[in-house]
Amino acid sequence: MAADAYIMNLQSTGLSPSRSDTGISGVGQAYNFTNPKSAKLEAGFTKLACNLRQSISRKTKMAVMIQHITDEWLEQLRLMPKTVTTPRTKWTLKNPGHRQRKFQLRSVNEDKEFFVFLRKCVVHENNFSCGINFVHGGNSKLPLARYNGPGHVHFNPPEYANRVINFRPHIHRTTERSYLQGKKLDSFAEETDRFDNFFEALQCLVEDFNVIGLPVEHEFGELFDDNGH
Repeated sequence: MAADAYIMNLQSTGLSPSRSDTGISGVGQAYNFTNPKSAKLEAGFTKLACNLRQSISRKTKMAVMIQHITDEWLEQLRLMPKTVTTPRTKWTLKNPGHRQRKFQLRSVNEDKEFFVFLRKCVVHENNFSCGINFVHGGNSKLPLARYNGPGHVHFNPPEYANRVINFRPHIHRTTERSYLQGKKLDSFAEETDRFDNFFEALQCLVEDFNVIGLPVEHEFGELFDDNGH
């Protein structure tokens, strides 16, 4: 299983893992790492052990979630109705020249949480992205899709026929294939002519993922007012 493979990798470094009860069984069990018996290892790998423990914590949390990743399961997440629970969130500065806004969502008929993010460059209208993530286990998140503007070149993994997307709008989707191949889950993207600007991309996301209550029409011009509200 995925978690056991990570543990075997750690054992090869001289670190000895021990399980601790976290209330999750099987692949979801967390691992703590005992001090290496060798004083040399203890001195040389203290920082490494700490980093590895943090890495394993993230990966085992993901392993609990990704045992469900199939195209059928992803399609279920896509189709379920979702309603916005934080409609009045404000824009924040992500980095110089870019702004970001996030909306929390909850499924209508099931107790599942999602969020939609909006990102836009304030000086380059073709540099934008909006996406949706599934929230699992508190802070864990699974990307489902990203709708990107034509502001950059995207390279798909080499096994795909459409290897390069040259400055064209494109849609990233998480796939079972990417998961099974150990790649970034949403590494694959398809070129699209469904949108040419940010508002059209957001409209596509809302339609594709059955989102209710997200402002997508042009009359919501305050999304990009001068104050960033």
